[in-house]
Amino acid sequence: MLGTIRNNRFGQRKLQRAERTISELLARLDEQEVRIAALTAKVETLTLQLEERDAIIKEQDREIKELKRRLGQDSTNSHFPSSRDLTRKPQNNRLPGGKKGAPKGHPGSTLPFSSTPDDILLHALTVCPDCQVSLGRGRGERAA
Repeated sequence: MLGTIRNNRFGQRKLQRAERTISELLARLDEQEVRIAALTAKVETLTLQLEERDAIIKEQDREIKELKRRLGQDSTNSHFPSSRDLTRKPQNNRLPGGKKGAPKGHPGSTLPFSSTPDDILLHALTVCPDCQVSLGRGRGERAA
């Protein structure tokens, strides 16, 4: 009988520990369910954002393809005139070879000086433009 009572007390302690463990596990399970619900909502929100961005990317891809197609058009593969070609090279009108200027042996001419000019203007320097030394006063004096 003594053994039965001890076993009974021992069994009750085990039972109490098991009940505590179960209640702790149930509390943790409730916390996990709340966390799972929040994460599920976040995943749904992010999925919607990704779908929106995928749609935007598809539209931008279509737009880029269309712009590249239009950029690749010129007068050879569309109805555009050649003046609208974007990749047109500047035309070189010079003929190859030959030198610039008058031909060899050409008698050159320059405008002769007049022996009787209308006006004579005297442009006298008073100061050296390089070192600013006075040219009209004594030697070596600097202008103010």
